[in-house]
Amino acid sequence: GLAQGFHLDQYPQGHAATEFDRYWELSTTDLSPEKIWESAYSIQHNEGFEPYVVMSAKNVPLYDERFQGYGLNKVSHLATVAAQVSSTF
Repeated sequence: GLAQGFHLDQYPQGHAATEFDRYWELSTTDLSPEKIWESAYSIQHNEGFEPYVVMSAKNVPLYDERFQGYGLNKVSHLATVAAQVSSTF
């Protein structure tokens, strides 16, 4: 089968800004993982954006522990991150 980004059909605003096609192109080259990482790109934060992120713990605001289960908790937390550090990831 074909690989697809998580929930792109059901919740496109959550992951469309990630530009999976762009990343996929990088991953199909002969570049080493290190070179792919070096060619990382910034992504503009959009309302509802739910990216997968890797950040230093010292740069991440505290997570609101009232979030439990399913319900836009990651969207809200990452909107806070984007507002505090910049509007890009």
